[in-house]
Amino acid sequence: MNGLLLVLSIRLVCFFPAAAWGEHKEGAVEFFVSPQGNDAWSGHLASPDAEVSDGPFATLEAARDAIRRLKERASQPVEGFTVLLRGGTYEREAAFRLDGQDSGQPDAPVVYRAFPGEHPIISGGRRLREFLPVTDEGVLERFGEQARAHVRYADLEALGITRLKDASPSEDVRQYALFFDGEPMRLAEWPNRDWTTIAAVPNGQRMIDASGKKRGLMSDRIQYSGERPQRWQTVRDVWAHGYWMYDWHDAFLKVKDIDTEAQCIVLEHPEASTFGFREGQRFRFVNVLEELDEPSEWYLDQQTSRIYFWPPSPLDGGDAILALLREPLVALADASDIQLIGLTFECGNSHGITITGGSRANVAGCKLRNLGGAAVLVSGGVQHVIRSCDLYNLGERGIGLAGGDTQTLSEAGHVAGNNHIHHFARWKRTYCPGVSISGVGNRVSHNYIHDAPHAGILLSGNNHVVELNELTRLCLETADVGGFYMGRNWEERGNVIRYNYFHHLGGLHQDSNAVYLDDLASGVQVYGNVFYKVHRGLMLGGGRDNRIENNVFVDAHISIHLDARGLGWSRPLIESRKGGWDMYGRLESVPYNQPPYSTQYPELANIVDDEPLAPKRNLIARNIHVGPRWLDMRPVSDGREWGPAWVTFDSNFIEGDPGFIDPENADFRLRVDSPVWSLGFKKIPIESIGLVKDESRQDLPDKSK
Repeated sequence: MNGLLLVLSIRLVCFFPAAAWGEHKEGAVEFFVSPQGNDAWSGHLASPDAEVSDGPFATLEAARDAIRRLKERASQPVEGFTVLLRGGTYEREAAFRLDGQDSGQPDAPVVYRAFPGEHPIISGGRRLREFLPVTDEGVLERFGEQARAHVRYADLEALGITRLKDASPSEDVRQYALFFDGEPMRLAEWPNRDWTTIAAVPNGQRMIDASGKKRGLMSDRIQYSGERPQRWQTVRDVWAHGYWMYDWHDAFLKVKDIDTEAQCIVLEHPEASTFGFREGQRFRFVNVLEELDEPSEWYLDQQTSRIYFWPPSPLDGGDAILALLREPLVALADASDIQLIGLTFECGNSHGITITGGSRANVAGCKLRNLGGAAVLVSGGVQHVIRSCDLYNLGERGIGLAGGDTQTLSEAGHVAGNNHIHHFARWKRTYCPGVSISGVGNRVSHNYIHDAPHAGILLSGNNHVVELNELTRLCLETADVGGFYMGRNWEERGNVIRYNYFHHLGGLHQDSNAVYLDDLASGVQVYGNVFYKVHRGLMLGGGRDNRIENNVFVDAHISIHLDARGLGWSRPLIESRKGGWDMYGRLESVPYNQPPYSTQYPELANIVDDEPLAPKRNLIARNIHVGPRWLDMRPVSDGREWGPAWVTFDSNFIEGDPGFIDPENADFRLRVDSPVWSLGFKKIPIESIGLVKDESRQDLPDKSK
């Protein structure tokens, strides 16, 4: 058997050029998987003159288990394993799980990859092949006249999909998603792609949080404006999605009842709003059958296990897929040296890939799309890499990197690099960024992140590097938000934000920041970034020991904002040591005045005795400003003046022509005769920002679309 495997390996490596194999290691044992395979076969490609039927496996589990058996029997280490997936769709009913026994070695990984030239799809959905015209008069009369000729329905129970019958009546409607021709369809809503507002909060009781801060009004009902809901026969499956108190926090709430005379909805679990309600805040109704009134909308009836759908194009020419799987498509736990290369993961209602513990997992050249959760979540372990992947149409985050020890400052070394991340936070609209990074010593580089309602990158922890990323068309639906965001921790230091390009960011009420160092964020280096057509380039919100150097600000409404909030409105919240403002508690949770903290961050060791709420030792040097306003420097509420002990300005170019090569076409490289060179300004590698070609990414996106 081993001889046959070796012959197959040699034959295939000779047939395909070495470059096509990427991470393939010569001499690795190979197995094959195909939608037309059979788990009773050997997992090899059948020989043309085979006398018996043989060929690839049908499932990933069969290949995994075959590798386990070979490893158990091997008298010496095997030179790695490669599982090649033939083209087609692999519908999953459970996560594909790999653990420690499935690990490879640093020089002999276990690789799951696409067969050269083919496109395997690992799917958590079910293709719906039978849609019927709606003939039930009771249903038809609930549609608008135009919709009646276009809406079709699918009986899921008749198709063998019985999960809806077993679901709780209050099960979150977000757990289901319909995709057509690769695009997410919208649950029937009102208003369409817009909002109505809270007219009043009857019987509302003021909420007070743990730190004593006043929040919104809590009530089990809210009033709306208008008469539209009078058309609705039932609210059995209706939800409301809104920014109930703040424009930076959203939530889905189940509608329990509706009083159309009082124009009031009753909510099943109003506490899920978190902060209560406020008059004038935005919300919309979701999953309302009567509002299925335009193409690309659908409605889910849990009681009858039916979906109703107005397709955007003829059904016989496209694929309708209902996402069902509530587990990750792939889950690695304490596994090392596993590689997933060139695969497509789609149509699950949870995450695409989760990696917990272990080391050196590599996800490269993959597509992760149309998922209800995140594309890839890394938790713990060391040196996991997500690179050159396309991640889009995601219900939550793109990539989450968490790892490293904040007690010892030992680094995880995880990397999110060269990924195209866009159209994320489709369901959970806030705090689900393109990339979240936490722990110690991780890197986010060369990513292109765009088109989302809230932040592009969220950071917590120490000694991370965020560099050479392009971020645009973010913050499109929210306020008090940043393209990059971190804050509310003194001890989270050593983070570097350099050589990134932030441009054309949104922001409700023009309240957004390209780089948001919120609530006393400290010890950050912001170096060599380009900010173009944003509201605020940089928000320095009361923190200390920050270095803002060598950046370019062009056509920002405000280039840099500074305030001393720790001495003003936030002081009682911090000093209460309660709730989300327990900054002293976070500081004391790590050995901030002992090595390695005291050696890496010497200014932190005596912070408690050094006016911790004052914005000390900030440096703003050798920056270029072209635009309406250089500084928004807020007065200090206790009457003190800004001075060199708090902020030092040095050699900033804020008037005149800095000598850009072609500013009309957003080319902000500098001519050789630029006057800023004499100020000590250093070249920014603008041409290297964003996606690059590599062995897993041969094509770059067309940004003109």
